Amino acid sequence: MKKLIVLSLLLCFSVSNAQKSKKNKRVKGNEKEVTVIRTTPEYGKIEVGGSFDVKLISGKEGNITIKGDENLVELLTTEVVNGTLKVRFERGTMIQYNYKSKVEITIPFEQINELSFSGSGNFFGEDVIKTENLEVEITGSGNVKLELNTINTKIERTGSGNLNIKGTNQNLEIDSTGSGNTNASDLLSENVVANQTGSGNIKVNCSKKLVARSTGSGSIIYKGNPEKVDKSSSGSGSISGN
Repeated sequence: MKKLIVLSLLLCFSVSNAQKSKKNKRVKGNEKEVTVIRTTPEYGKIEVGGSFDVKLISGKEGNITIKGDENLVELLTTEVVNGTLKVRFERGTMIQYNYKSKVEITIPFEQINELSFSGSGNFFGEDVIKTENLEVEITGSGNVKLELNTINTKIERTGSGNLNIKGTNQNLEIDSTGSGNTNASDLLSENVVANQTGSGNIKVNCSKKLVARSTGSGSIIYKGNPEKVDKSSSGSGSISGN
């Protein structure tokens, strides 16, 4: 009886380890480059998470181009859930890149209201994002570049990646808690609210009203000669005009 119990426990342990290993599989690119097109329904939000590069272009939604190593592309999921396009590798997959392996995704858009980026990949907006209200959430170490034509823009960011945005905007709100830098000095805004609690720097361009708060070690630098400035710094960072 004791032997039977021991054997049962060993079997359960082996099955558990096998399932755990399967759920956390490591995959290395096979260096067999392919290009595929995925078809999806339309979307108004984009959520990207992973170690791949994304290019956002103006165009008809639903035809997503993926270029990269064949076995890595196969593990990439693209689905639309409640109007949100979600792009990521299968759960439990750990990608092992080398200098030859790379995954690039091109996403067309018509009307986008929310963007969410996480991971170590880079995100590049090739065309202007024109919309009334835009929310951008950034986590991770990837770098993001965007050009906007918006009325209200809200940016929430953590992590070590850098954000560069340009264009025109009326009302801009930035909340930064990471070590990455936010450069919005080429985004012409009327009213700006900038909150910095991390070690990264924020640069903005404001013409009417600026509200700036710094409680971290990062600095807030503004230009555009705003008519009214409300600033407060309680950390080691500074708030100054350029």
